[in-house]
Amino acid sequence: MQLKCAHCYQSFNATTIEQTRGKGLLTQVQCPHCDAWLSRHKWLTLGKLIGFYIALSMVIYGVFFGGKMMVVVPLLILSVAMFVASHMMDHLVVIEPGKDAEQLEAEKQANKGEGAEE
Repeated sequence: MQLKCAHCYQSFNATTIEQTRGKGLLTQVQCPHCDAWLSRHKWLTLGKLIGFYIALSMVIYGVFFGGKMMVVVPLLILSVAMFVASHMMDHLVVIEPGKDAEQLEAEKQANKGEGAEE
C-alpha cells in the first residue's frame, strides 16, 4: 500500500516503515524520506469506523428483520455517506515535522558526491 507523506510529499510503501509509536487510532509512523512523524486524523478515522459499523448493522437488520424499513434505509444512506465522506478526507497529517526540503536536497548532493569519489 502506497502512503504519501504530508511533509515532503514523497510516496513510500507501508512495508518500508521502520519507526512507529502509539497504538490503535493514535498510531504514528515515521516517513523514511524526511523523518517526519505522521498520523491519521483521529476524529475522521473514528467517523469512518462509526459510519461503517452503522451501515453494516443496518444491512444485517434490514435482511433479517425487514419490518422497520422506513428507519433502516435513511440510517443506511446517512451512515454510508458519513463513511465515504470521512474516508475521502482522512489523510496523513504531520505530527512532528522532519527535515525540510533544503536539508533533503543537501543530503542528496552529499550522497552523490560520495558515490562519485569511490
